[in-house]
Amino acid sequence: MKILIGLTYYWPNISGVSVYAQLLAEELANKNHKIRVICAKSPPDPLFEQRGGAEIFRIKGLPIGKGFIMPSYWYKSIKQVRWAEVINCHLPSIESFWLALWGKVFGKKVVVTHHCEFMLTGLLSNKLIAILSWPIHFFVYLWADKIIAYTEDYANNSSFLKIFKNKLVFILPPIKINKISNFQFPISKKYIIGYVGRIAWEKGLDRLIEIIPKFKKEFSEDFEMWWIGPYKNVQGDNYYENFQFLISNFQKEIKLIGPIEHDNLNKYYAKMDCLVLPSTDNLETFGIVQA
Repeated sequence: MKILIGLTYYWPNISGVSVYAQLLAEELANKNHKIRVICAKSPPDPLFEQRGGAEIFRIKGLPIGKGFIMPSYWYKSIKQVRWAEVINCHLPSIESFWLALWGKVFGKKVVVTHHCEFMLTGLLSNKLIAILSWPIHFFVYLWADKIIAYTEDYANNSSFLKIFKNKLVFILPPIKINKISNFQFPISKKYIIGYVGRIAWEKGLDRLIEIIPKFKKEFSEDFEMWWIGPYKNVQGDNYYENFQFLISNFQKEIKLIGPIEHDNLNKYYAKMDCLVLPSTDNLETFGIVQA
């Protein structure tokens, strides 16, 4: 089967949506499906490459907040949609409007994977995107043949999914489990508290820092926080630059590990005594499900 997967950011970007789509694309390719991915081009990514059995087509554009404006997307996506038998749109994604529209025009099956929704919080640019994207996403859901949600509870708390209950299919995110090999990362403390995700405003890391003094009293400073995930050049978020002064006050307690390949994450999970996701976004779920 020819399947076109559309999302804003794909590999090498690291996020819950990007990793989900990559695992899906590569596993479908392993099952002898023909897979294409259409996404935004961030420098220095090439316009086209093949990875994990999937063909990746990137479109040039301009990042705005967490979104990406691609003026040529509307006509460049036509060729990809006509090639495919099934269109899989990963939302939120403003450009998915064109995939769903062309999918209906050319009689293709359109499947939407719902990850989360733009929230009216955070930076002004993100609030603007949330307002403007609502009607765009509404039409994508309207044109979809099926909508994939993680769980029924997740759907009941979504402003979009509650409207389209007759289209819903519940499928948990794909999880790749590898055998844990020898772990070489130095461990100097008795207790390891882990966080996995981008260093971004909606993750609530300022709250996590606030409780460090309480941890120091409870564990006599014999603990360490591992923050795993990208913190520099995060798409649509300069939170780390404004956050460094807080982290600098707890350099002994916080270890910024940076991004880790998905295949190696389980090694770190295995060493954690506690995994936290202090997100301020009530639709954050991917990291918890993965762990």
